[in-house]
Amino acid sequence: MAHRFVCSTSRRKQKANWKYERCRSVFVRDSILGPNISVAKGSVIERSIIRNSIINSDSTVTSMLLTDTILGDAVQLIGSPRKMNIGDHSLIEMQG
Repeated sequence: MAHRFVCSTSRRKQKANWKYERCRSVFVRDSILGPNISVAKGSVIERSIIRNSIINSDSTVTSMLLTDTILGDAVQLIGSPRKMNIGDHSLIEMQG
């Protein structure tokens, strides 16, 4: 089952030509999030379990079990369970 979480906006922004690009949604599919997780706009999380972690904007997490993790902006994390702190614009592919 997929869920799409959309950023909330004020009515003032909606009236002032507010566009979808300014507040992109977070897409979550077949995943468990929480407790204590923050996921920023534009991120995609699939087939993962994440707790006590921060996922910054435009990041992708696929097939991961993450605990006590901080991911920067535009990170692509695909693979097996880990505890990580990864900076902006990173691509990590793990095998095994």
